[in-house]
Amino acid sequence: MQVKHPRRSGTGREREHAHLVALRGGALFLRRTIRVDRRLANVAGGSGFGKTKTRAGWRTFPVPRSVTDVLAAHLAEYPAGELGLIFTNETGGPPSRTSWSDHYRVACATAGVEGRTRTHDLRLLAESSLIASGLSVAAAQAVFGHAAPAETLDVYTHLWSSDEERALDAMSCMDLRASLRP
Repeated sequence: MQVKHPRRSGTGREREHAHLVALRGGALFLRRTIRVDRRLANVAGGSGFGKTKTRAGWRTFPVPRSVTDVLAAHLAEYPAGELGLIFTNETGGPPSRTSWSDHYRVACATAGVEGRTRTHDLRLLAESSLIASGLSVAAAQAVFGHAAPAETLDVYTHLWSSDEERALDAMSCMDLRASLRP
C-alpha cells in the first residue's frame, strides 16, 4: 500500500505523538471509546502531562471494537504501569518521539505500507474516511477536537461532496427519455 501525503507539517506529528503517548487504558474500552484529556508536554526542562491545546481537544469519541480489541491485547502483553499509559518506554514512562517513530516505521513495514508515512497520516486517513461516510461538520469537529466548525471546514472542505456533485448524481438517476415523451 502506498501512502501519499497531502501536506507535511511538524506540528501534526508532534501533536499526534503528544496525544497518543498520553492515552490511558481502563473502563472506557468497555464502552468502546477513547478519551483524550491531556497531552505530553515539555515541563521545566523535562516531560510531563499537560492540558490539550484547546478546550475542544478534550474529547471522548467512539472507536470500533477492532481497535479496542487490539489495544486490550497490547495491554495484556504490556500492562499499564503506575501512570496507566497504554504506550510506554522500558521504564513505564511515555516513549520519546524518536522511539515512537522507530517503532511506527517497523509496524508500517510489517503491515506492508510503502513510502514514508507518519502517525499523523493515520489521523488524516480516519478523518477523511469519516467525512466520506457522510459525517456532518459538527460531528467531525467533535471527533477531531477542533475548536470551531470553521477550523474543520478550513482543512477538510474539499472532502465533502459539493451541492453540484449531488445535483449531478440526482440528475443521473432520472430517466430523461421517459420524461420527454408526450
